[in-house]
Amino acid sequence: MVLVVCSLVPYLVLTVAVLSLGEIISPSLGISRATLQVVASMSAGAYAVGTLLAVQLAMHLPPRRMLVVYEVCFVVASVLAAAAPNAPVFIGAFIAQGLLTSLMLIAALPPLVTSWPASKMPITAGILNLCIFGAVAAGPTIGALQAAGGSWRWLFWGVAVVAGLALLFSVLTFRDTPPSVGPSTPGGAGPGALSGPWGTRLGVPAHPQRPAAQSAVRAAA
Repeated sequence: MVLVVCSLVPYLVLTVAVLSLGEIISPSLGISRATLQVVASMSAGAYAVGTLLAVQLAMHLPPRRMLVVYEVCFVVASVLAAAAPNAPVFIGAFIAQGLLTSLMLIAALPPLVTSWPASKMPITAGILNLCIFGAVAAGPTIGALQAAGGSWRWLFWGVAVVAGLALLFSVLTFRDTPPSVGPSTPGGAGPGALSGPWGTRLGVPAHPQRPAAQSAVRAAA
């Protein structure tokens, strides 16, 4: 569950906080607020694409190994976004964060759904929902506090630190698992594991601002 929370929550905070930071990000990187809004939308689109891509990759590649790879890439993207010297670096890193978040989530969620005792699922779902929607609710406040302090990079550095801790936790708890060859494969990460009743109970959204993406994932499954 720690991996699921660490995979999703930091990006949720960023997506709702970044627009509040537009007034200080724009002059710092030399981009307009309209461009920043477009970048945020592109990052959200990358999140949706990553959800579809992750399902396909999990069916053919070992999901736990891929999770480590995704986390390494997310750490790199987060560091680049935090230390971005110019707009192109920031734009590429922020879009990569959206893509990699969904890749990490899909790789981390199915083992929780299939191996966690059913008796503990309601509590787990409650904790996940609290973290997910709490992050969405806290994002604007965090963004406003950062804007009041006149700095936006600390937020991205914080995300990089959380990503680094998640990577360390993933390495320390690593258990290799075979790729899923179908939706009914035990312990697999196939589409069935995401669109089944447990996925609904966990309440993990395709994107907080893109509910239509969840329907696309189910249709693809």
